[in-house]
Formats: sequence, structure tokens, C-alpha cells
Amino acid sequence: HIRATNYQAAADTFARLIMDFPTSPRLLEAAYGEALARFRLKQFPRVIELLSSPTGVFRRASKMRSDDELVTHGDLLLAESYLEQRQFPNAIEYLNRLPEDGLSPEFKWRHQYLLCRTLVLDHKFDAALAVTTNLLTLAPASGEAEFIAESMGLRARILEQLGDLEA
Repeated sequence: HIRATNYQAAADTFARLIMDFPTSPRLLEAAYGEALARFRLKQFPRVIELLSSPTGVFRRASKMRSDDELVTHGDLLLAESYLEQRQFPNAIEYLNRLPEDGLSPEFKWRHQYLLCRTLVLDHKFDAALAVTTNLLTLAPASGEAEFIAESMGLRARILEQLGDLEA
């Protein structure tokens, strides 16, 4: 359903899987899948609830698989949901709590990019500009040319907001 962009059916199916198979070894995948589908449906308050509740399936399952990349995906999706709800302090606080140790270069870049976007939308341009230095360092290490372009474009937009057109 997700691949076919039928996000409502995907969210419902993942939720049903969680309800019908509460001991499944696939609970983390199902919990993340439901949150991702609801994110694409722009149901951001529900995504925040699904991913942040300490007693929710995602948090419980993530404790058993804390090194799983899916946990990082979920954590970044939670921060982005806060951003979409314009809850900038929550997004920034959550992003600052995420450990970067052991993350792949791609996840490190995504983490910093989301932090930078949040700071920009919160009109904290000086802090955002400082984060772009990290982005420009992390982008080549990720091996993604798109990350380099995104980093440079974001830095340029911030410099424009700061009135530093020469830079």
C-alpha cells in the first residue's frame, strides 16, 4: 500500500497488524510503517503520538532493537513531525537529544539537515548558519551528490536571510 501511495490503507493495515499480532518480531517495522503512512497523510499529531509515547509500540520495540536503523528513521520522523506542527522547541530539543555516535554518514547528514531546517523556520539564522558548516562536511562523506547541493542551497538561503549577499 505504501508503494502504491495508498497511505490510509497502509496505516490501517499496519495498525491492524500491531493489534492482531502484539508479540510479532515485526512490531518495530509495523509501528514505523504506520507512523510513516500517517506522516504522508499529514496526520502529524498522530505521528507524534505513535512515535513519542513511552508506552507505545514503537518505543517499546525500539528498546529491544536500539541499534536498528529503523529506530533512527522513526526518531527523525518524529522530529520532522514536530517541525511540521511548527513545534520548533520540541523539534530542536528532540534533535539535540539524538545521539550521533554510530550513525551512518547519511543519517548524520539527515539529522543535521533537519536541525538546520528547524532553526531556519524558527528564524534562528545564525545558529542555522553554524549547522550548515556540519552539513557541508557531512554531505561528501555520505556519497550523495544531492546532499551537497541541498547543503549549499540551504546555506545560500540562510546567508540571503542574513543579508550577506556577497557570501
